[in-house]
Amino acid sequence: MAKKKWDPDVKITPSDFFSSQMSSSQAELGRNDTYIGKESQRVIIGIPLPSFSLRYLFQNDCFPLSRMTELYGVSESCKSAMLYEMFRWHVNAGGGYILNLAEPRDSPDLRASIIGHASDVKFPTVTCNSIEDWQQNITGWLKQSRDMFSESGSCPFPAAIGVDSLTGVATRGDISAIWEKGHAEIGFAKAANIINTYCKFVFSELRVWPFSFIGVNHMKVSKDARGFLERKIPGGQALDYYATFKLRMHRRADIDRLDEAGRMIEFTMDKNSLGTAGERRSIDVPMKWNFDEAGVQTTWWDWHEASIGLINDMTATRKNVVLDITGLKNIDKSRRTADCTAVGLVKATWSEIGAAIEQDDAVKSALDAAHGIRKRRPFVAGIPYSTQMRDACAAGEIEEVAL
Repeated sequence: MAKKKWDPDVKITPSDFFSSQMSSSQAELGRNDTYIGKESQRVIIGIPLPSFSLRYLFQNDCFPLSRMTELYGVSESCKSAMLYEMFRWHVNAGGGYILNLAEPRDSPDLRASIIGHASDVKFPTVTCNSIEDWQQNITGWLKQSRDMFSESGSCPFPAAIGVDSLTGVATRGDISAIWEKGHAEIGFAKAANIINTYCKFVFSELRVWPFSFIGVNHMKVSKDARGFLERKIPGGQALDYYATFKLRMHRRADIDRLDEAGRMIEFTMDKNSLGTAGERRSIDVPMKWNFDEAGVQTTWWDWHEASIGLINDMTATRKNVVLDITGLKNIDKSRRTADCTAVGLVKATWSEIGAAIEQDDAVKSALDAAHGIRKRRPFVAGIPYSTQMRDACAAGEIEEVAL
């Protein structure tokens, strides 16, 4: 076919050119979710984070949907418990979760004690015997989502897709070879390659749905030849690339008091694609539990206590700014009590003060502003996610391509 002669009198603007390209691509792919972001930023909609400590850690006032979070640490660092806590956020926001259990053991009692014994039974836990199993389960979930909703991304509730853990099982090929040969062989690259290829598919699809991908992973700590600590996380570099948040967890101490028991867990944000470049934030958070008269366990992450502990451990310059905002004084670290004039509390527990700060919009906003916490659009349950994205476009948060 002969090429059309270029006509200098026909003016084609960049907008015309790129719009036609995207319209063509959408027709071929059957998708209508292409956006042009202002300031290189797409629409970010998320679940509001319920405490200053969490907002400080994530550097955002919402937990963004449509993205991946990786939780990792050595054994007994409460990674699964944090996965269940993130499930709880989605349940409380009017949604739910699906757990792909790729570990030889489950913790249903712990999960129910965090999410809620009545709520936990409503959502599926699927046992996975291979890496391909959890990938197939997630793909099936996405297919069902496409079938149930007429428009891509129009789901009106948030959902957490959890994998515990990403590398806790072998590939189907490795399993088949073990049955045939009777023993395992070195084959690290197989799992990493399969995960890498799947990441290229799944996160392209997830980006328009109000779904969170949360993967638990293991970590091994050793020393190199020079004596420096070396952290090894399996699964390949794709997980590093695609994760928006990479949270490292470490068990600092056990909590054993007359009125409460638990563990003190250190969280370090090793990667935050939506935060300040180069800044790595850490917080210490108590995970506590108790039992009622019938022996039923309740477990909670005390983010409010962590907020006051975080403030107390700040450097002098930053701490003084916070003390001016909150009126915190007489902070007692051993008893975990303090006075807080901004919310009118005297000799209150850190948990009580942290919760009261959340109810005071002026104090809460001032704290967030002082620490560079970015405001995001909160997800509204009952409204299609695609509609909320278009509303954000209309509000000038991003420009949608005209179709």
